Amino acid sequence: MAHLRREHVVGIRTDLPSCKVRVGRLISYPCDNLCVLSDPTTTRSRQCFVETTKSNHSLVAYDVSNDGTLLALAENDPTGNSSSLVSLYSLHVSTTPKKITCSKKKVIRIERSRILHISLVNSTHVLVLGAAPEYSLTLWSTGATSANGSLIGTPTKGTSSAGTKHPGACLASIKLATPSGKRIYRADVSPKEDDAGNTLLCVTGDGVLRLFRLSTANNTFRPATVNLKRKQQNYIAQKWLSSGQIALGTDSGEILIVEHNSTQSVLKLPEPCTAVTCLGESSKGHLIVGSDKASMHLYEASQDVEARFALNTSISLATTNDTGRAGTTITSLSTSMEGNEEVVYAATSDNRLTKVPLGSALEKSCSPEIQPAIPTFLSTKESSCTHSMDTCLWSPLIAVSSSAVPQNNCVQIWNYRTRELEASKRFGSDCPIQAICFHPSSFQLVVGSNDKLIACDL
Repeated sequence: MAHLRREHVVGIRTDLPSCKVRVGRLISYPCDNLCVLSDPTTTRSRQCFVETTKSNHSLVAYDVSNDGTLLALAENDPTGNSSSLVSLYSLHVSTTPKKITCSKKKVIRIERSRILHISLVNSTHVLVLGAAPEYSLTLWSTGATSANGSLIGTPTKGTSSAGTKHPGACLASIKLATPSGKRIYRADVSPKEDDAGNTLLCVTGDGVLRLFRLSTANNTFRPATVNLKRKQQNYIAQKWLSSGQIALGTDSGEILIVEHNSTQSVLKLPEPCTAVTCLGESSKGHLIVGSDKASMHLYEASQDVEARFALNTSISLATTNDTGRAGTTITSLSTSMEGNEEVVYAATSDNRLTKVPLGSALEKSCSPEIQPAIPTFLSTKESSCTHSMDTCLWSPLIAVSSSAVPQNNCVQIWNYRTRELEASKRFGSDCPIQAICFHPSSFQLVVGSNDKLIACDL
């Protein structure tokens, strides 16, 4: 029996808030129930695919360690009949020739809880946030050892990680559910330890902001006092900064900079943007904010003790020919060095991944060159479902059409050898596409709608 092998996947899935694009030595992003790994410097690189352990499970979250050596993949059973799983994979990127290899290390079984979010603490531990109603937070050992035995790799005298002795063991657990049933979004770990050698982590949600200290000595979550001196808000996004501060984004368009468990400064999104959707940081400490209206905002670090950050520029990812993206939000931000320039990768809710040069974006005298980081499959979130397709007899071409949504009719023609988009055409709302077919000569394509056939020359 012949077996089909995946060669290349076009498209990105951005409807999972816990699935973010990570860029370093390799670029990783979700597509369907796969985590796709490839070379960020070219769209023609050979992809590596990591799929869920069980075919009937759905991908809900993933993370890549900062050193790019470990991948954690979280999956839930939609029926709830089996346990949720966190699969750990070792990653290796060879340089000559450039090749990505991935091998499974172990599987962590999460009993009686569905997974909402995961976060890797270096390559030694993984933090797992369970879904409602309990929102259980657990810390697990990956079985890897750090150079000094601490959780995040900073020197800590007289402490050791219990996880290095018991691979795959649960080291600490706490339930975060509130009496009022407030929604919790995520939990992330600080890249720095405090003066006492404790690892800090932050939990955010709708009206929820909680800080914990995780001691490497006894592996317990100890609540830390938070004094924001302001009314609680819905914290949609959070980002631990390299300085040890934490940035919090709200659905009212505010960014709070918290240091030493208290608010140091408050930033406001420029109009017409109204909600912060994700946060990022550049290598030079600039704060990158994603929002609604398909907009990205760059804040430079300021010498002002009270302001901390100052708005440099705002960039719209929607072009003049793409006015339909006005309702699009940025779901994930990541940065990477490409040559001598730092690049921002922005994933948006209409299933696109865009890269923006950070250097030219900070220079107000010139407009940054906004480019797709991966080929855009179909056009919008509403049309991301393939409705019909056809392959050409004599040429390596494949034609796909979007679902029959009148306002989003789109036909794309791909070359499956070069993996590039050859042509794209959008049809009007009066022509809902029902079928497409290549002419055997490969010079024409016939598009069928409810009441007519349209012949297109290629």
